[in-house]
Parts: sequence; structure tokens; C-alpha cells
Amino acid sequence: MMWRLLTLAAGAAAMSTDLWLEKRVSDAELERRLLAVSDPQSPTYGQYYTRDEIADLVGHSPEEVAAMSAWLEVEGLPHTVSATRDRIEVHSERFLRIEDLPASFKGVGRVVRRLPAPPSSAPFRKTPSSPNAGGISSVQVRKAYGVPETELGSGVTQLVWGPGTYGVLKSDVEEYWSVYGVKDASPDRIIFEGYAQGQRGGDNFGEASLDADIISGMAPGAKMIVSNTNDSHAPEEGPGFGAAQASFLNDLLSKSEGVSVVSLSLGSLTYTSCDLLCKGASKVDKSIDYEACLDHIQNKERQVCMFANDFVIAQANVEFMKLGLAGITVVAAAGDGGMHYSFVPFDESVLGRALNKVACGGSFPTFPASSPYVTSVG
Repeated sequence: MMWRLLTLAAGAAAMSTDLWLEKRVSDAELERRLLAVSDPQSPTYGQYYTRDEIADLVGHSPEEVAAMSAWLEVEGLPHTVSATRDRIEVHSERFLRIEDLPASFKGVGRVVRRLPAPPSSAPFRKTPSSPNAGGISSVQVRKAYGVPETELGSGVTQLVWGPGTYGVLKSDVEEYWSVYGVKDASPDRIIFEGYAQGQRGGDNFGEASLDADIISGMAPGAKMIVSNTNDSHAPEEGPGFGAAQASFLNDLLSKSEGVSVVSLSLGSLTYTSCDLLCKGASKVDKSIDYEACLDHIQNKERQVCMFANDFVIAQANVEFMKLGLAGITVVAAAGDGGMHYSFVPFDESVLGRALNKVACGGSFPTFPASSPYVTSVG
């Protein structure tokens, strides 16, 4: 039985546990099928899979999942089974240990991961400031690319996502439209999901506002879903991000809104890149401890290493392939935080200097833009 325990939360915060189940198809076979529906030369090009077909391909049988659900119900553990029957989220503060699970779970469970549940406090609001009318607007970009004025993106549903303070105010987006002359856009086509009104003043709130402004300006006739599925601090600033993203992606096929495009502007260095940074830093200066370095860049630096391990990246890639099989396009920002580190150089401490030397000696791409199953933009 392959289980891994990931992302322990501190303190007495309310928790949820993800039970990731072994998929019934190999990554290679999943990729083969994705390429077949994506290649214009393939006889199955464009023959995308339904949600139920994907569930039958990767998920466990309804009977197997029902047996697991029955045990959880007896234990008094409320839970949700994903639409593709490959993940069960348990909504409880109880710490589920591997040895707590019955024999019926053996051979089907892959990962147990604990996530902080979102806080219940109301979002903070301030009066929006007037946007700076400088720079290149989305209207100008449309003209530069020769997008016909009649092409408004009607019939398309684009979803943007982020955790933490990620969210927008419709009044902010409407002000952007007014300043930059965006026509044919409507606040009625902006839909909030989860905690997507966000918290003004947070870093991810600004990220979401930019996402919403530009997308609505480029495709004013499209429907836009602004989604925030976890507004706790861990996934905004640190290694809780990867776990939150994997869960969000897994839930996407449960949606009934007919999402056409998923836009992901947030990202960070991969776990592999962070591992290489700290291994390199410990070689530059023998006094640097590898584990202390990894703890520093994951938990003390802002948004540098937001993927706690290789698993959350591997699982995200599986989810991207599943979305591709369903005909959903995923685009990701290629340069969020730069290709060496996040936003600014590391400090002038012994560790910071060593990290700067290693980082500037190579290229460290960000994820999810570096995934082979998304379209990297930027």
C-alpha cells in the first residue's frame, strides 16, 4: 500500500484530509490518450472524453468507493468523493493516521494529506483607488494582434484561480473597463466561487484583479469564474500552495459550468529546483545545512518554494492530463517571480549569498508553466 503523509498543519486549526487513490491507468497511457485527442493527425483528434469516461479510466469502481465511504460514515467523518473517483476529501479535524484505516483500504489508497480548512472571518474591504491609466491596455493588445472587433469570446467560460487573499471586486473591474475603454463587458458575466471576493490588500488579491481585468478586456463577451478554494495563509505564501492547487484541479471536472479555459497566473519554483538550490548552497558554503536551507526557502521566503514535495507536482500533471482529455485548455504564466527566485534577490546573509550564487548560475523554471500539459504564456 502506497501512502504518503504530506503538509502537516500547525496548531489547532480546523483540518481536512485528502485521500488520494491510486489511479487505474499509468501516466504513460494517460499521456498517450491525451496526445491522441490533441494531435490533428490522429484519427481520434478532438474526440474528447466525458467526465464519466475519465472517471471510468482513472478512478476506482463505484463499489470500491462506496465501501470506503461506508467506513467513513460509520466513523462519523463527513467526506466528499471526487467526480473522477480518485480522491476522497474528509472534512474533519480528526488526524487520520495510516494505521486507522481498515483493511478494505489496502491497495487503493495512495496519499493522505492534511490541509488547513479556510477561516470563517469576513473579508476586509477598502475603497478602491483609481487605476493608473499608463501602460498598454487590453484594448491595445487586441488591436496589436488583429482580433476582430466582433470577436468577443462569447460562449467561452474562462476560470481563474488562486488561494489565500485571491479575489476581486466587480467595482474594481468595472473601473478598469471605464479607464481603458473596454466595451461590451458586463459584471453579470463575472461569477464568484468559494472565497473569490478575496481580501483587499493581500498579494493574491492584486494578482486576481490583474487576471480579471486583462481577461475581461481581451474577451469581454466571455463568462469568467473567479475561484478561490482555500483562503488560509499557507497556500498563499508557502508550501501549502501545491497541495491546494492539486485538490482544486481534481475538483474541476465536478463543475457543471462548462469551463473552456483555465488560467493560472500563480506559480513558484518546483520542488526539484528548490532541492537543487539547497544542495548547491551547501556546496558553496559547507556551513550551510541542507534541511535548514530547504526550511528557509519553503517557509520563510515569500512564494519561492510553494510545492512541498514532488508528489503535488506529479499529481497536478495528472490532473492537467485529465483536463486535456476533457477538452479544457490550461494556460499558465511562465515568469511569475522570475526564473531564479521570487521577485528580489535573497538577502546578504551567508545562506542568502550562497543561494544567489547558485540561482544566478542556472535556470530554474516555475511550475505549473513548466508542465508539458499546459500552454506556457509569457
